[in-house]
Amino acid sequence: MKIYYGSVEFFEREIIHSLSRQETNSLEEIAEKLEKELLYDFICDEKIKRECLNNLVCACTRVNHQFINADGTDSSISAYN
Repeated sequence: MKIYYGSVEFFEREIIHSLSRQETNSLEEIAEKLEKELLYDFICDEKIKRECLNNLVCACTRVNHQFINADGTDSSISAYN
């Protein structure tokens, strides 16, 4: 399966990869880095850029839910938003 830049799956993969390399343990820091890349490095139509940013938020939510413990406590990943 191909994963395209800007898709929810792309951002999920990037976030999980960054967490596994222990570049940071903060989902918020990773999301901010990816957001800056989108806003300042990725050249495209503004409509596509907004869609990519929405996909980033969705990916952050999905990854965050993967790391929420059954008792509702956060397991070392800050929530993005």
